[in-house]
Amino acid sequence: MRRRGVANRSILAYAIFFLIAGCPALPCSSAPLIIRYPSVVADDAYIIRTRYSVEVLSLILDKARVDYRLEPIPVSTIPESRVSVELRNGRYDVCWMHTNTNRESKMLPVRIPISRGLLGWRISLISPHKKQAFSQAKTLTDLRAFLAGQGHDWPDTRILRANNMQVITSVNRESLVAMLTRDRIDYFPRSIAEIWDELDMHKNLKLVVEPKFAFWYPTADYFFVRNDNHELANLLTRGFELAIADGSFMKLFDNHFASLIQKAKLEKRVILHLENPYIPSETPLSRLALWYMPPGVDLLTAIASN
Repeated sequence: MRRRGVANRSILAYAIFFLIAGCPALPCSSAPLIIRYPSVVADDAYIIRTRYSVEVLSLILDKARVDYRLEPIPVSTIPESRVSVELRNGRYDVCWMHTNTNRESKMLPVRIPISRGLLGWRISLISPHKKQAFSQAKTLTDLRAFLAGQGHDWPDTRILRANNMQVITSVNRESLVAMLTRDRIDYFPRSIAEIWDELDMHKNLKLVVEPKFAFWYPTADYFFVRNDNHELANLLTRGFELAIADGSFMKLFDNHFASLIQKAKLEKRVILHLENPYIPSETPLSRLALWYMPPGVDLLTAIASN
């Protein structure tokens, strides 16, 4: 009996040893959730925009009360279509980008706009000698005579063309700025969240922000995960809703964007509403609190009620 007891204890000891030794290869509950994301290191403007999205990601994971570790994967400027492919292939666990019906069919969105729709508020970089021509324009029809520049795979390009705007495309932002300085395009529409950093980056080129017009169209930048990663999508959604409820998300948004919104002076501009035929029907436009609108401006109610 004694030998049998010793043997049983030996078997138990070996079993515990192999269980512990094998734990790192298993999804042990004590291990942090590793979340890989693309970290663009091309220039300061991209780094600043990445920083905001990462701070939102960290905030909502904190609110979800999960043990996690963010793992940046450094990348140079690459098309969003390539980021989408690499997410689906497993290089990243999460990414963030403009939504459209095609992207939502290939990836799983967390349907809360990270930037509260600011990417749909557009003002334009122009050369100083173009100011007079823009000042004489009065309507969207007038602006259709001008030539805009956009990235070849940017969602904005299709939206502008759907509204009968003239658009020339190029591979990246730097080439578009070069086209602007050479008068190959008349204006370069940028989000009010990004234009100021880009203006500062190219201050040696003496570009200016066109002061009269602002375009607006409904759009959202979301966190996306792989189509089969419902667990991470649900986790991010839960944390995001908690951050909205306790005001911490709005505080983070204001810290990053309040001064940039103020500089845009939207209340003094002619606001031109563009249709976005590519926005998915599931977009939560009826949750007005999720979207930024200037005081006294309501462009969402009519759209959301359709």
